This record gives sequence, C-alpha cells and structure tokens, in this order.
Amino acid sequence: MAKSDWKPKLDSVSDVIAADTWEDRDGGKHRQFLIEIGRPCKLEPEKARSSWYCPLRIEGEFEGVRPIIGAGPVDALMNAVALVRRVFDRIHEKDWT
Repeated sequence: MAKSDWKPKLDSVSDVIAADTWEDRDGGKHRQFLIEIGRPCKLEPEKARSSWYCPLRIEGEFEGVRPIIGAGPVDALMNAVALVRRVFDRIHEKDWT
C-alpha cells in the first residue's frame, strides 16, 4: 500500500451512531452543518491488532467523509468527537465572549 492511500476512501457514513444539524447565524450569514459519526471500524479487519477509524462527515466544514484514525475503537471515536468539538467551539466562540 502506498503511503498516500493507506486510509480508506469513504463515500458515506453507512452505520451512523450519532447525527445532528447545527446552525450558525453570524452577521446575517446562515450556515448549516450536518454532522454524522459512524461506528468505529478496524483499518485492517484481517489483522488481530489493527488501528481503527471512525467515519466522520461534517457537511459545511469539509467535503466528503473522513476516516478519523485511532489506536482502538474508543480512541478513534474520541478523536472524531474532538474534531466535532473544535467545530462546535469555533461556531459558538462568539457566544462565549
């Protein structure tokens, strides 16, 4: 496997474990963010010890579905949620100041 293509290419989040739509109304602009987090999967299912990934889609933030990597299923999920949290904080940072 080449260095550039070791991550799975994902077209959709097939096994959604959490989904939501957030809105950002800033200065008259209205943006929506559709968020879908998928069930963690093994990166290499045939191997007993494998890294894991969690499919993540944040429509309005980036295109497509990204595999968020972790050492295990909980780590992959935590990494995906950490990315969602960063988007949340950026959208709502004006609410805290």
